[in-house]
Amino acid sequence: MNNYVFISKEKEVGLSTDEVIDFFKNSNDLDEIKTAVENAQERLYVTWASVDVTDRDNENIPIEDVINQQDILLKRGGPVMDSHTNRSVGQTLAYKIMQHPEANKLGVLHLDRIFADNPYDDKVWGEIVSGEKTGSSVGGFQDKPPVFEFDEQSGKLRKRLEGFNQYETSIVKDRKSTRLNSSHIPLSRMPSSA
Repeated sequence: MNNYVFISKEKEVGLSTDEVIDFFKNSNDLDEIKTAVENAQERLYVTWASVDVTDRDNENIPIEDVINQQDILLKRGGPVMDSHTNRSVGQTLAYKIMQHPEANKLGVLHLDRIFADNPYDDKVWGEIVSGEKTGSSVGGFQDKPPVFEFDEQSGKLRKRLEGFNQYETSIVKDRKSTRLNSSHIPLSRMPSSA
């Protein structure tokens, strides 16, 4: 079992990508979004691109910075890469700002597509469907020096990476963390919104 929120079943007869995007953008009903994605004709999935947490290296990207980058990310084509490499395998089609149901913190939910243009795309899609790849991670750079703060929870200095500029979202293998203080957030299935 994988930890992506919703994955399409790649149906020959099903919803077009435009129809799924419309459901995703206009519905806050997660069951409705799930049904739309699972009945998509293309390779679509919904993932938490980022949540306001501190990672294992005690680094935090302010969620406000990530949120502010989403329109720019889409304007630049919304590249989805394989594991922060130069291998472009997909595209972010839409995003929503929502509370992560487990972390109870603000997050960025993406609707992404995996291309079907070559054997490498097929390999990555297979890794998502099989559960080998289970998470997403934002990639970018910062244009401000980091701010160091004392983290009461860990008892360590936390490096806050302000001025974050996102240039990609990567499909990654989750590090099997059971904690939500990871930059590779486990993308656990959403509970029913009923």
